[in-house]
Amino acid sequence: NDTTTTTTGGITQLRWHPTLPLVYTSCSDGAVRIWDARNGTLMQVLTGHTDMINTLDCNFIPTNNNNNSGPMSIIVTGSDDKTIRVFEFDVAGLAQQI
Repeated sequence: NDTTTTTTGGITQLRWHPTLPLVYTSCSDGAVRIWDARNGTLMQVLTGHTDMINTLDCNFIPTNNNNNSGPMSIIVTGSDDKTIRVFEFDVAGLAQQI
């Protein structure tokens, strides 16, 4: 059974989360998608670009018990729409779902 959700365009880049079963993809439709690597389920869509994303980078920040913050991902993208976007993504919420 194929449980994956497709994108409306091609995938331009991907990054694996270093400790969780998550894959981050940038897409030609201008969105970043976060997938459960175990079963291909689409977990989250981040939007903001109006054209194809050409580059994707992620910085994974572990839990910080000093300020009660959970793990975060900082996602930086560059697009054919001539913009750079920075997304802060709370991994803790997704970690509870997977």
